[in-house]
Amino acid sequence: FMRNWIIYAVTLLTLQSCYDRIEKCLDEYAANYDVSADDACFDCCTFPALTLKLEHKLGDSTYSNRDTLINDLGQLYVIEDVRYYLSNVHIYQDGQPLGIRQHIATEDNLLIISDDMKIIKSSDKEVTFGTVKAFGTFDSLGCNFGMSELMTENTFVNLTTDHVLQPLVKLKNKENKQAYLTMKYKRITPVADTVSQIIAVTQRPDFPAIVLRKTIKTIIGNPMIYTIKADYKVLLQDQNLSLSADTLSSLIFGNLSKMIKDE
Repeated sequence: FMRNWIIYAVTLLTLQSCYDRIEKCLDEYAANYDVSADDACFDCCTFPALTLKLEHKLGDSTYSNRDTLINDLGQLYVIEDVRYYLSNVHIYQDGQPLGIRQHIATEDNLLIISDDMKIIKSSDKEVTFGTVKAFGTFDSLGCNFGMSELMTENTFVNLTTDHVLQPLVKLKNKENKQAYLTMKYKRITPVADTVSQIIAVTQRPDFPAIVLRKTIKTIIGNPMIYTIKADYKVLLQDQNLSLSADTLSSLIFGNLSKMIKDE
């Protein structure tokens, strides 16, 4: 009996030592969830992306950087490029906001915030803000134009080289001051510009959050996609283009809240 028991024990130990435990994703919200895994892997789960599709407009027309516009004063101009920030992006499920999973932190880790700020360019077709740990039915999406003081008045570490908070990437005016929107344009009348003019809005936007009220449904792993419209024609529609770019930079601030629209 003792001999048989020893053989059984040795066989059992041998079988156990030959078995490699499987590490895979054990998060039920992930696209690569694997119920057969023995142990949860580290940072291997794949979650759906939160993406904004962008429709750039000039009134009722699709934006083109070659189209000639006319404002309320009968002045002609061309908008060659527009850039601005969107941040604090949240998707809502049953009325509750869900932010993206990625974060940035100060060196002392006393401040940790969502890494959900992006520069939107008039040439962008879509922009992905990060990933969200959720799926199912979503009520709406909210975001803010510009960036908060938490984002601009603190120094964050371990940023990627192309991060929008990097000094060489951020929007700024000619005095290197933080800008929240920049626009490059040329006047045709009342004067014809030989070089492009740059408008840089440095006032921090403090508008109500932009809310895209559309219900979407996703399954595990599928991206969450909302469409946002930006009408650049409103920016100079009521402005006198005989003024300098510096003067216009402060005057168009009130038009920013009219620029972003629901789908």
